[in-house]
Amino acid sequence: LAQDIFGGKVYGIKRTDGNVHCFNVVGDCRFDLTSEQFGGEILDYEDSTEQFREDHFAKAEKKERYEYLKLMLVKPFRHRTLEERAAEYGGKLEVNGEFDWGEPVGREIL
Repeated sequence: LAQDIFGGKVYGIKRTDGNVHCFNVVGDCRFDLTSEQFGGEILDYEDSTEQFREDHFAKAEKKERYEYLKLMLVKPFRHRTLEERAAEYGGKLEVNGEFDWGEPVGREIL
C-alpha cells in the first residue's frame, strides 16, 4: 500500500525462517512501517532484493490481505475524483462556478 501512495520500490530481506520481510524505498529514503514486529533485532537492509507485486499476489491470501487493507485505508477518506464531483453537477464544472466541495481535508485553500 505504501508503494501505491508514495511510489518507489519494495525490497525484501530474507529471514532465517525462509519468509521475506518487505520495506519501501522512495528516492533515497528507506522506510519500514512494520519493523517493530522484530523487537530490538537489527535488520540488514543492505542484503535485500527488489520484490514484485506479481510474485506476492501469486499467493491468494496476500492479494486478499492487500485488498482488505487498501479498502480500510481508503474507506475513511471518502474523497471523490474530479469526474465523480463533476457528475454531481451534470458533468459540467465551470472555473467560475460555486460548488460545495465538502469540508477541507489536509492543506486545501479556501
